[in-house]
Amino acid sequence: AAITWERLGDMGMQRIADAPPAFTPGTPAAAAPSSPPAPGALRLLRGRLFYDAGRLCALTSELAARVPAAFVAVHPADLAAQALQDGDVVAVASTHGSVTVPARADDRLLPGSAWMPESLPGAAVGTLLNGHCWEWVTLSPA
Repeated sequence: AAITWERLGDMGMQRIADAPPAFTPGTPAAAAPSSPPAPGALRLLRGRLFYDAGRLCALTSELAARVPAAFVAVHPADLAAQALQDGDVVAVASTHGSVTVPARADDRLLPGSAWMPESLPGAAVGTLLNGHCWEWVTLSPA
C-alpha cells in the first residue's frame, strides 16, 4: 500500500488499518499483561504522524502549522460503551501515568484498542507506555 495524499489526509497519518502494528527495534515484546486488568480497558498502541513536533517540523514554520494537537483515537463502539463522544476530553490512564487529551472516534481501529501519536506536544504517550510496545489503558471523562 503506497503512501497517497488521500492516506496522508490533513494530518499526515501513515498507519494502515489492515496491517499489524510495527514494533520499534529494541522494544520489549512482552509489554503488558495478556488480559485486560479492568472491564472497558483498551490496548493502547503508539505510532507516528507525518507532521509531528520533531526538529524538521519545529524549525519550518510552514510545517509547524500542520502539527495537530495531541489526541487519542478510539473505535466508536468503545467510546459509546463508556458514554463518551468524539471530541470529548478524556483522561487516558495506565499503571505508569495519565495524560488528558481529546478523544477521536476512528472506525479504522479494532474495537478494544486505542492509538496515540508520538512526538506531539501536550501528551507524552511514553508516559503511559513506560518503554513498552503497548499497554492497557482506561478512559474516563476529564
